[in-house]
Amino acid sequence: MNYLTITLSDRAQAFIATQIASGRYATADELLSDLIEQAQQRADAEFNGPDQLQIQSRSHLNELLTEGLESGDAIEVTDEWWADS
Repeated sequence: MNYLTITLSDRAQAFIATQIASGRYATADELLSDLIEQAQQRADAEFNGPDQLQIQSRSHLNELLTEGLESGDAIEVTDEWWADS
């Protein structure tokens, strides 16, 4: 386990104390670990995109490509199309 020393504002320290007093978290470590986990999940979601666009395997990718190809008439995607979308 690694240790990290951080400086918190009075407001942040009060928030942590309130969360612990409410019983939601037992320690500041627990609260900060939860907040970091939530931030990691948001970052992963932003980077990886929606679940329906996640590629699980090569066959899954082929299924998605086939679905796209069979989804309708082809259109030309131009800068104007992107601007209007």
